[in-house]
Amino acid sequence: VKEAGVCLLDVDPPTARQLLEYRWDRALEALAPGEDVELAFVCVWVSVNSIDTVVERNRAQLQMNGTGAAAGAEADDALEKQLASIRRQATADMEWALTSGRFDFTIVNEDVDAASAELQKDAQYCFDENL
Repeated sequence: VKEAGVCLLDVDPPTARQLLEYRWDRALEALAPGEDVELAFVCVWVSVNSIDTVVERNRAQLQMNGTGAAAGAEADDALEKQLASIRRQATADMEWALTSGRFDFTIVNEDVDAASAELQKDAQYCFDENL
């Protein structure tokens, strides 16, 4: 008896890359030799509306946690270096997500209710019989 199901993973971009580049065909063959096992990914990129949003969220969090709380130019420089690194990484992640062709859907998470509704709509499109 073959069973089908849906598994939802919420992962960061580096983990998504690993999952999408992994040789699942080899792993499934080793797990079930000679059996026809199918694994299909439906990938959804959940994004913010801009890189600036990522930077500002991180700025607020770093300041709240005390990073950069000390007065002076040295503390400000350290905070700005952290934020520049975050900006570079967020830019690289977003460029990869939007140009890699690995994502079936993109949801801009400006409003949690609207984003949730969009995710539900996408899931119904892909997995209606399993929901």
